[in-house]
Amino acid sequence: MGHIRIARLPKVRGWKEVISLLSTDDSSPGDISSATAKAAKDYFGKIKTDPALVFAYWLLTQITHKARTVDFADELSQIGLNIGEVTSALGFLSNIANFSRVQIKLRGESFPLSEFAQLSLREVLTETIGQHSKSLFGTTNEDVRLACRRYSNPNQFAKLARLYFSKITNRILQFFVSKETPNQVGKGRKFEDVSKLSSFNTALEGYCYQSAKIVEEFAGGWYSKRNWQGEISESDAQGFVAVAMKKLRAEIAREEWEDED
Repeated sequence: MGHIRIARLPKVRGWKEVISLLSTDDSSPGDISSATAKAAKDYFGKIKTDPALVFAYWLLTQITHKARTVDFADELSQIGLNIGEVTSALGFLSNIANFSRVQIKLRGESFPLSEFAQLSLREVLTETIGQHSKSLFGTTNEDVRLACRRYSNPNQFAKLARLYFSKITNRILQFFVSKETPNQVGKGRKFEDVSKLSSFNTALEGYCYQSAKIVEEFAGGWYSKRNWQGEISESDAQGFVAVAMKKLRAEIAREEWEDED
């Protein structure tokens, strides 16, 4: 996405504050992050049942819950995910990435959300399960199962869900703000150099993680209840994602900049 030249932000209600902050010397990265989030809030309402977002989230529920059984590989094969004989955490994560890419395409991928969902899923698994496996190399099926099992209780799964939705939110907002940030890098502009832009990106990532706290607060209870009732279906996951995106949109709208109609 970074190498593609994108048109400037439309100067309409919501985007005005983003543009003004990008061009004002005394605005902080945090200010710009908040303004971007408010401006993009309506987008969240349109994508709440996107199949890519739903499938990636559903796959997280399957990987964690099925890790509670010793027949982990066999359980995963029942949903079409064949992990074979694991020799490294990287190999396991690669199998999941390939599986999710194929499945999302079958469900009707939509740019850029399908890409966002796949990248977010991969990052979440790398930063959590990948870090808790024995090592990135020399890993066995049992090592991977135990690493996945760490996130199979409601509290830990809730943290996983928060991380996933924070990364989705960050990618969506970065997609929007990247329409303007390339025009604001350089001497005499908002971001004098790449390091200044990096600080902005870090602030935006932090904003998204804080906003996703609202998802963590109800994800654990949902996960526990659904698993108690039986297998979590994609339909169940779709219902959760719809509520999660609605909550994120409400969290963003809560700070909405007021402008004249």
